[in-house]
Amino acid sequence: MLYQLSWLGEMSWPCAQTGSGKTAAFLLPVMTGMLNSGLTSSQMMETQCPQALCVSPTRELANQIFYEAKKFSLGTILRPVVAYGGVSVNHQLRQIANGCNFLVATPGRLLDFVEKGKVSLKSIQYLILDEADRMLDMGFEPSIRKLDACVCESKRGADFLASLLSQEGFPTTSIHGDRQQQEREEALSDFRRGRCPVLIATNVAARGLDIDNVKHVVNYDLPSEIDEFVHRIGRTGRIGHQGKATTFFLRGKDDKIARALVKVLSDVSIVINYEA
Repeated sequence: MLYQLSWLGEMSWPCAQTGSGKTAAFLLPVMTGMLNSGLTSSQMMETQCPQALCVSPTRELANQIFYEAKKFSLGTILRPVVAYGGVSVNHQLRQIANGCNFLVATPGRLLDFVEKGKVSLKSIQYLILDEADRMLDMGFEPSIRKLDACVCESKRGADFLASLLSQEGFPTTSIHGDRQQQEREEALSDFRRGRCPVLIATNVAARGLDIDNVKHVVNYDLPSEIDEFVHRIGRTGRIGHQGKATTFFLRGKDDKIARALVKVLSDVSIVINYEA
C-alpha cells in the first residue's frame, strides 16, 4: 500500500483514500508488536498506561476504530478501550480502570483524563493520529502538539540524561520505546559488559530484565503506580542480595503515590533524606 507523506513540524502523516484499508493497516502491525513485546497495563493499576494511542477527531470515527481493534484483539489478552466526549465520564473511566492496552480517544476527552491522572502517556510506544488533516482543520493542532509532547517527553529525557552523564565522564547508554530492538540489545550488552556502567531507561526496562550485579537503581522520575516502583527497585539486590535504590520525590507531582510509598518503605530498611 502506498502512502503520501505530509509534514507538520517533526511529525509525518500517512494518507490514504477512504475504504483502502488504512485502519487495518495500522491496527494489525501495532497490535502484533504489542503482543510480541509484552503487555504492561492491567486493571491493578490506578493510573492506566496504555502502550498504544489512537487519536481521532470525532466520536463516530473513534468508535469505528475501537470496534475494529476489538475485533482484531478477539481471543487475546490485549484490551482496547474508547474514550470521547458527550457521554458519561464515569462509565468510560470504569472501562479504562478495568485495563487499557490500546486507547482510542478524541483529543478533548483524552487530555481531560490525562490531566486528571486517570491515563498516563509515559508508556506509549505507538501514537496514531487518524484523520490528522481533519483534526487540524477542526482546530485541534494545539491539543495534538500537547499530546505529542507528553508522549515523547520521558524518552527525550532519557537520551538527554545519558548524553549529560557521558559528557561528565560517566559512560552512559539509554533504552526506551523509540529505539529499535537492535539498539536496545546493544545498549543492554554495553551495560552488562561494563562498557557503559550507567543505563538510563524508561518504563520499558522496569520489568522482565534480569541483569546481574546491578548495584544501584535511581528513580529520577517516580512512577505513578507503586507496583511499578517495586519492579524498578527490584532490578537491584537480586536473589537475596542487598541492593541500593535512590528515589527523587517531587512535592505536588508525586503526592498521589506518597501513601503507598510510605507503606512499602516501612516494611524494609530505609534511609530517608528530606530536602526542601
